[in-house]
Amino acid sequence: MSGEAHYLYAPPPDPRDDQRTLPAKCQDLIIGSGPSASVIAAYLAKAGRNVVLLEEGPARDNSHYKDHLAPDTFARMYQTNGGFPIMGGPGTPPIVLQLGRCKGGGTVVNGAVCYRTDPEVVDEWRDELHLEHLAREIWDGFARAEKRIGVTSMGELHSLSALKVREGAKKLGWDYHDVHRNTPGCRGTSRCISGCVSNAKQSMLITYLKDAEEHGAVCYTDTRVTKIEGTFGKVRSVRGMRAGKTFHLQAERIFCAGGGVMTPFLMLKSGIKHLRAIGRHLTIHPSTRAYYVFDEVVNASQGAFQSFAVHEFRDEGIHIISLFPPPGAFAASLPAIGPELRTLLQTLPHIGIMGGLISDESEGRVIALPIFDAPIVRYTMQPVDKRKMLRCIRLLGELGFAAGAREVYLPFNWRPAVHDMHELEHQLSEKISPHDFEITAQHPLGTCRMGYDEDLSVVREDGRVHGYENLYVIDSSVIPTSIGVNPMLTVLAVAEVIGASLT
Repeated sequence: MSGEAHYLYAPPPDPRDDQRTLPAKCQDLIIGSGPSASVIAAYLAKAGRNVVLLEEGPARDNSHYKDHLAPDTFARMYQTNGGFPIMGGPGTPPIVLQLGRCKGGGTVVNGAVCYRTDPEVVDEWRDELHLEHLAREIWDGFARAEKRIGVTSMGELHSLSALKVREGAKKLGWDYHDVHRNTPGCRGTSRCISGCVSNAKQSMLITYLKDAEEHGAVCYTDTRVTKIEGTFGKVRSVRGMRAGKTFHLQAERIFCAGGGVMTPFLMLKSGIKHLRAIGRHLTIHPSTRAYYVFDEVVNASQGAFQSFAVHEFRDEGIHIISLFPPPGAFAASLPAIGPELRTLLQTLPHIGIMGGLISDESEGRVIALPIFDAPIVRYTMQPVDKRKMLRCIRLLGELGFAAGAREVYLPFNWRPAVHDMHELEHQLSEKISPHDFEITAQHPLGTCRMGYDEDLSVVREDGRVHGYENLYVIDSSVIPTSIGVNPMLTVLAVAEVIGASLT
């Protein structure tokens, strides 16, 4: 039609790392390149060790993903196109895990939120799991990590939406705070989960992993490890696929850093099954969100992706935080279809979002079956966590009305917007099928958890797997319990403690 703009989108080509030849052997082999892998690589390389990192995902920086649409980013830089399905047990809502898969790991595509684990949780690790060294040293680990990745407050980068919601929390008398993130120099483009276009986010690409590479470590991307080989008590090599060909690489020590899902899967597929806890005790921080429609323009995308949070209900295991994804991802997540969705999209500048996550007491499991090349994740949400989630949703609705929203969309399929607390209470009082919930998760923890009881744990405090002299797990899977906040900083701090013990 005359006068209409026509767009032809050609996604940028993938940079492939298939020209360099893998070495036949190295001293220290690290599987993965995310936060823990990068910290350990930096420690080992600085100590003069010959370090190789193998990353399944691609190598991309802001020269590549600045031109990507959100769907491209999910397809290229996340596991399974941005949504890893969880097989739920009876009465469990559908849950999708979002896991980074690229050089730098989740630090490239996460919200950059930085929280220290609460002292009460660390005390529990010390008193109940006897992790005395970790409990003592983790605070220095936090401090070193915060300094290296440039953690700072987002107090000056609130969108108008976040400011209105913050006033709502103040009106309700709720305790709140400005979020700390590793984004000094943030420009407030709200593109965090598809890669920071301005390089303000201090991901591993420009911090720890860069340090490691400057001291001689080499990271090979587009390289998938499929098996760890060795005998019980000592591993000697890995096998995998790179550029369509198989490879074999020997190492003196092997460090698993593929994350809370892929690390236990690789171990199980490799026949490392002597510890019952491998793949078990999975916690995920189930999360949800509510959409607020305001009369005035709030431009929620003009500010930090996550800048403000409510900690009033942390003792209940509920954490509430602002967010606003890229418009493409946002549109796909709206709880509406047809004309209602069209209307919502037309009012995009008037919409704000608040998210909530719970510290789950439920546990899941990562399973490896011989006939599948991908893990199966099972998780059954227990009644205590269902009640906690409904409580979180109610609080999100209450906060929206206190902030002045004219209508609030709760995270339920096939439910209309609510316009006041009476309608909110009525909607929550109705029978809600588990399949009507909209729930995601980004924080798989605990599947190779740290401890000294070999029936309940997988690794010691130095990351070494029980029963092995040269096999380590160093990633989020070693975090022993749900921590109720975004775990990136905790993963870095734990890796700092492990790294210091290795050198």
